[in-house]
Amino acid sequence: MKNKYLFLLIAALIFSATNVSADDSSISTTNKVRIMTGSWMLKEPRLESRTEIKAKREELKQEVKTKKEEIKNNREDYKKEVWELKEIFSEITDEQKEELKNLREEHRDNVKEIQEKLKNKELTLEEREQLRTELDNEVSSYAESIKEIAWDNSEVESYVNSRLELRDKNKSIREDIKNSREEFRGERNELVLEFKEAYYWKVAQVIPKLADNNLEKLSVKIDTLITKTEANAKLSKENKDKMVAQLISLKEILDEELETRDILDEDLEIELEVELD
Repeated sequence: MKNKYLFLLIAALIFSATNVSADDSSISTTNKVRIMTGSWMLKEPRLESRTEIKAKREELKQEVKTKKEEIKNNREDYKKEVWELKEIFSEITDEQKEELKNLREEHRDNVKEIQEKLKNKELTLEEREQLRTELDNEVSSYAESIKEIAWDNSEVESYVNSRLELRDKNKSIREDIKNSREEFRGERNELVLEFKEAYYWKVAQVIPKLADNNLEKLSVKIDTLITKTEANAKLSKENKDKMVAQLISLKEILDEELETRDILDEDLEIELEVELD
């Protein structure tokens, strides 16, 4: 029941984003003027056709889908590669095992600390992005520390190198997805960022409580609304820019939450491969 209520709350925010009379209080004076005067159009002298916009949107969706599959496949390849190495930690010394156990606890505490910081609704977009980077670096640092402790075991080194290779591959793919999203914003980039700042605090305390599948459903729903709004010939350029920017900002917030969870899940999957007890 609780999750259903939270799901409906997010859905209400999506609905409000499609209302052209939405509050403009969070948008800068400069952008208000640009929206009202249509000066945004100066950046792009020719308006894209509905067909072009839809094609670009579909291309982005397919690209993101393909890259997410690539991340998943990289994990599966990693698991196959390290399967024969899963007993290697039984060969290290008791002292090394104790160091690794302490390191693992420290790593878990560090990750939890970053997760708690990410829940702070006062954070700016830049600060949140820095924490996401900090989270990714923490996982990589943990892997390097394992190698330092078990420096005299070549099989442990091979295990950790495989782990770091997986991290680097998937980190690069996630960066490509991020760049593609930013490119899709196009001339609405500044507007999207301002709406994103305005909306984030409203959902920051809610989305962590929603299951992955609910977030994914909401993301798909927003995607559908973006396509419909882009195709609406009755809307003025100014209103369409505003409505689409609102929807894109909400979708990015949800997608970034899913990606943060993905990083953590990946770390957990790797962690479960190692038994130190």
